[in-house]
Amino acid sequence: MTHATAKWPWLRTRVREALGPGHHVVRLSYGRIGVQSEPELAQVVADASRLFGVDLHGRVLGHLLTRWDGALPPPTPAYRREVAAFVGRVDDVPGLAVTGGWIAGTGLAAVVAHAQESARNV
Repeated sequence: MTHATAKWPWLRTRVREALGPGHHVVRLSYGRIGVQSEPELAQVVADASRLFGVDLHGRVLGHLLTRWDGALPPPTPAYRREVAAFVGRVDDVPGLAVTGGWIAGTGLAAVVAHAQESARNV
């Protein structure tokens, strides 16, 4: 779940300008790679209501379903070991750094922070 209007000030401003105060944009993510998961809107609203502690039934103004093809695999212990081994080999090459969601983790904030740190260390 991402409370997008709390996370991104530019979106909060646009929503306030378009709809007035008290409106929010949230994202709820469902499913796993290779598994079709399309919960009914009523289930999504029930889930969001529970997460936020606010009854949102009848208050949702719109929704959008987006599929993210090419998402990262789940970070299993084996995946983490492979990435750590690769990063170890990269660290042995002077002037080389690697970054991205597959190393830093998901989310723009994690990737940007890791990329900045990698750039400082090159």
